[in-house]
Amino acid sequence: MGFSYTCFLSFIVLHGQKLLSGLVDCLKDEDPNVRKSCTYAIGNAAYHTGDLYRKLGVAVPPLVKLLDDPVAKTRANAASALGNLTIHSSDLSPALLQQNAVKSILETACHDSQFGVQECCLTALRSMASRPALRQELIKLNATQKLSEIQDGGRVTPHIRRSMALSKSTGRHSLTTVMLHCTKLIRLLSTGS
Repeated sequence: MGFSYTCFLSFIVLHGQKLLSGLVDCLKDEDPNVRKSCTYAIGNAAYHTGDLYRKLGVAVPPLVKLLDDPVAKTRANAASALGNLTIHSSDLSPALLQQNAVKSILETACHDSQFGVQECCLTALRSMASRPALRQELIKLNATQKLSEIQDGGRVTPHIRRSMALSKSTGRHSLTTVMLHCTKLIRLLSTGS
């Protein structure tokens, strides 16, 4: 963690509520770039320390809503931020369950036409699956079956097929990577490791 990021986190801890309130307001901003940047900032803060989880809990409802944002990168950042809120502890598991975050991320993973969004959702779900209550929710939602359908090609619509063709030429996000994440998540849900 670099000096500037450490200073930023210290600033949040010291001036917490006012700054976090402003960040949450930015999640609802009309400007798509503000929403995208804010989801990234919140996800980054959650990734680096669990000390902010209780204060970041107010961001859960707007982050869940942003899983439907028209900008793919905002959807991906929102999923990542929600997953990062489970890396260090289970403190926010009740809030995530209350806001149907697990279900929303699973649905986005299964239905989004952008592989990058799917990858972020699946990574978030893998983080969440390490928390007992969230793992139980994934099992209750038949996540293994839904993920198996992705692997079997059951969700490859013509629109997704076009995205697949594009991603093969651009490289970074691909159906292969999505399948790999599905396999890892299925294994985690069935074995717990």
